Amino acid sequence: MASHTRITIAPRTRKWRPRGVTLTEALVSTVLIAAMLGGAFRGLVMGRALATRAARAMTADAMAVDVLEGFLARPFAAVTPVTVTGAWGAVCKAEVQQVASAYGNAKLVVLDLEWRQGLYTRRRQYCTVKSAECDQFLPTNLYIIQ
Repeated sequence: MASHTRITIAPRTRKWRPRGVTLTEALVSTVLIAAMLGGAFRGLVMGRALATRAARAMTADAMAVDVLEGFLARPFAAVTPVTVTGAWGAVCKAEVQQVASAYGNAKLVVLDLEWRQGLYTRRRQYCTVKSAECDQFLPTNLYIIQ
């Protein structure tokens, strides 16, 4: 009889290895991703709101500068109160008062600037003096009163 020899190639040492992810790992990673996306979205929204507010303030300031340049181009006698309406409901009211100054006869020009920003109304006030003698605005006299 022939003798048969049993040959063992490798013992069965296969260990159990997890495949996929557990529910806890999935929940933790989902929460972390949601927190990161929420923070990024909030940053985008706040940045856009700040840019919009700055754009409206710059537009209102440009309107005030246009009104002041209009006063500069007019002769002294033609400097009278005026109301100008601009973009986003911006309103610039110019009040003119006759004053006596060290430069002689002059007019005090006060600009009340008002514009809407969402639910809020923003205000800014400018003040300058125009002299009759030199028919121009006096040097270094534009004041921003917040």
